Amino acid sequence: MVGPHTLRDARGVVYDLTTASPRWISQRIRFDAQQLAWQSTMSTRQDARGMEHGVDHTSIRNAIKKARASDPEWGHLAEKMVKGGFWAEDRLRRAGKAESQQCCYCDCDHADLEHLLWECPRWEEARAAAGPEALLAQDARRTDRVGFCPMMWLRGIVPWKDAYGPLALAEEAEVSVGSLSPRQDVVWTDASGMHPKDHRKRACAWSMVWRGGHLRGPLPGEQQSVFRAEL
Repeated sequence: MVGPHTLRDARGVVYDLTTASPRWISQRIRFDAQQLAWQSTMSTRQDARGMEHGVDHTSIRNAIKKARASDPEWGHLAEKMVKGGFWAEDRLRRAGKAESQQCCYCDCDHADLEHLLWECPRWEEARAAAGPEALLAQDARRTDRVGFCPMMWLRGIVPWKDAYGPLALAEEAEVSVGSLSPRQDVVWTDASGMHPKDHRKRACAWSMVWRGGHLRGPLPGEQQSVFRAEL
């Protein structure tokens, strides 16, 4: 809280509680709490690196739900992977559950989770048949497109930054044709939005039309909704 009627979120954005939507404020508070919970694991887990830029928890829930629907056993393994509960030989040895770090499938003498998922020849066919999400993780591992982000290629957790990122400020409205006369008595207004059911990608715009011209522009701010654009 900044004042009795204002709230500052984790990124420093200040909201006026007298004008902001209560639903939007509750979503921001829940989102910040979830991000803080993810980031708190970074101090103890190397495979949590990358969480400092935020986590797209919506895609995680959707992916696990889809996996469970197609194959309950695979869905269980996917959830276990996301939660960091899948151990390779190096982790088993550190926990006293294995005598060596030798890979069970090849001659690698230091089999960590990265080796098992991306390097072990035993699983080359499975990697080749993996879906688009696995290809994105593989691309992130080979390049620096999302920075150093082990959580993406070791646990399948999509980072918020660079995947969706903070919304940019909308451009100023533009007058395409004509200008509105003070004596103009009929003006039509409308608004629309892309991805209306997905708050991560939702983007809205508004327009005004009158005889001889129109005014249009994108909806500024983070509260992207068609209803707000229509105002």
